[in-house]
Amino acid sequence: MEAGLSVDVENGDDADLNNDEMQQEESTVQEGQESNKDDPLNCNGVKWSVVSNVSEDTCVQPCYRATILWDNNTEEEKRTVLDYFKLSFPMQIIDNIVEWTSQAMPPGKRGISSATILKLFGYLLALTRTTSRRKNLFSECDGLFPVPRIGTRKIDRKLKGVGTELKDAADAESEVIIQIEIQEGKEEMNKKEYMDVYKKASTSQVLRLTKPWHGAGRAVYADSAFASVTTAIACRQKGLHFTGLVKTARTKFPKKFLDSWEYKELRDSVTLVAQHDGCPLIAHGWGDKVRKNFISTRSVTLDGRPSDKRRWREMLDADGNEVGCTEAYVKHVKRSKLVEQYFDSASVIDINNHVR
Repeated sequence: MEAGLSVDVENGDDADLNNDEMQQEESTVQEGQESNKDDPLNCNGVKWSVVSNVSEDTCVQPCYRATILWDNNTEEEKRTVLDYFKLSFPMQIIDNIVEWTSQAMPPGKRGISSATILKLFGYLLALTRTTSRRKNLFSECDGLFPVPRIGTRKIDRKLKGVGTELKDAADAESEVIIQIEIQEGKEEMNKKEYMDVYKKASTSQVLRLTKPWHGAGRAVYADSAFASVTTAIACRQKGLHFTGLVKTARTKFPKKFLDSWEYKELRDSVTLVAQHDGCPLIAHGWGDKVRKNFISTRSVTLDGRPSDKRRWREMLDADGNEVGCTEAYVKHVKRSKLVEQYFDSASVIDINNHVR
């Protein structure tokens, strides 16, 4: 897996920010389409042109991988799960958590201890590994995890109720979450860094999550909640590269052209290039069963490593009749190098979500 940063949205309930932004963007798109109805390659001032392929990658990745730095000389085979937890969690903040939580407790309720906090973390980590239904592990009476205090909320864009929304960044090589930002509501988020410059919540969040690596030439892979031409250019101006899956943020992006492109065969691709604000841009369409469009400032669009999918099929006899049992086989899915890099890296966030 290629080293880089993967940016995505974790489970959450604060949807106003993205929904408002999408509505704004759609109105901008409608205005742009009015003036460029006859030229789908001229998108709000960005002139795109079709090319056969992009064969040179402008992103030079650092020649090192993420490693764990231990404070002691404990032999690897003797390290416990607790050792890894203490290394990744800032233990010095436990006392602050105890103080803040105790102050927020209702009158008459006793405060908590650091042992209780660590026990809570242990339970939460255990929930990521359990095979039983999670609701069976919570008490319905006044216990450590009473249901009324845990609670979940339901929002239209999520299939099930979720809790606090988190935006985070993960290292695509080690699959470790390295940056987390809690959604604090529309008004508070509009006060965050970069909002005064870019006026876009998604672009500003990407820049905040990747700020420690600005100027490092790292590659950022983001899902459709963040992907846009504006975000790609902003990352490039900050010394990063960007690749994202575009769905709704179509301003300056040739989505109409890509959606109408007739692919020669399933999982064929088409590539367009442009220059805007001194930034080279790549728009890449992939004819999967559900069309997928990408915006990127790097990568190549030549054939990449196929994705191997494990599938099952009915076994047949010599006459072609079903024999009543199935067999496993591997299906090789054709994709370009750009698509390969995106899905190999952006999936890190989903892996962490599934574990949680």
